[in-house]
Amino acid sequence: MKKQEADEQEQGCLCPGLMVSRLSELLQVSRPTASQTVSTLEEKGYIERVMSETDRRVIYICLTAKGQAVFGSRMDRYSDVLGEIIAKVGEEEIDQLILTCGRLMEVVNEVRPRQLLNPPLD
Repeated sequence: MKKQEADEQEQGCLCPGLMVSRLSELLQVSRPTASQTVSTLEEKGYIERVMSETDRRVIYICLTAKGQAVFGSRMDRYSDVLGEIIAKVGEEEIDQLILTCGRLMEVVNEVRPRQLLNPPLD
């Protein structure tokens, strides 16, 4: 399916959204949980399911006009809050925090596989 998605994007087709499997990866939840959430949002009119034009087995989810309006208003609020935080903390300190968090994530990703392969003996 990922190949199908890549093929559509390479051919210049506009991907109307993303697949539930990709959404579950991004949110780090199970596919059934993502599917249930998608169904609830679809019932409320925030999203819709769109079939791929090139492969009828592939279903994308995308925001409806109602969903886009809610997303836009939430992003505006988020931007306002984030702007206020940056103003109070300072861009330099925020940049340093981002670098530090990035470095911490690198180290965690380096150490975690070793710990999974060699769990401590109790």
